[in-house]
Amino acid sequence: MLYEEGPDGKPLVTGLRMHRAGEMSTVHADCYVAALDCQGAKKLLPADWRKYPIFDNIHRLQGARSPVMSISGNL
Repeated sequence: MLYEEGPDGKPLVTGLRMHRAGEMSTVHADCYVAALDCQGAKKLLPADWRKYPIFDNIHRLQGARSPVMSISGNL
């Protein structure tokens, strides 16, 4: 995940690095959506984002019977 700190101090995603068949590309979009289980979300989020409670709380989640996690909201 490529990101920078926005003017309000909140993280701003600027792109995603994608690997496929040994080739790397960068994707830029207006909006990013990821469908992940809890462990996948923990791996995707940068460690620096743990300073934000909404992202730090993700590390407290444990996988349940359902592999679905839905997070939305503003920082």
